[in-house]
Amino acid sequence: AVISVTTANGSVYKFTGDGFPTESGDNPTFYFERGKTYVINNTSSASHPLELRVSDGGSAYTTGVTGNGTSQVKITVPMDAPNSLVYQCTSHAAMVGTIYVTGKAFEGYAFEVVTSLPGSPDANTIYFVTG
Repeated sequence: AVISVTTANGSVYKFTGDGFPTESGDNPTFYFERGKTYVINNTSSASHPLELRVSDGGSAYTTGVTGNGTSQVKITVPMDAPNSLVYQCTSHAAMVGTIYVTGKAFEGYAFEVVTSLPGSPDANTIYFVTG
């Protein structure tokens, strides 16, 4: 999946690309799947370097990541990645958003973050309901 920063200022990132057919709202939540590769193109990296981190204000997350803080951040999400990460500007702490990591979190089961439980839940899926 390829996502591009379209707006970056001292308080927000906005994006377009895979999963964002129109420009996103401010600092949107991402849903990344284990084993898949995601590229975030950031033409504003000189002023607003985007870094994947373990938590808001935390240390950089580097497993499977190349280009943290550059014009192209790429992650191949490890199977043992934590269930959530953040993206954050290294110059402006308010520019932060959550990344929920989904996919095979437990052997034999899929793990999905959803806003509400589906009408016909899959018996082999563990649902984390945020709504």
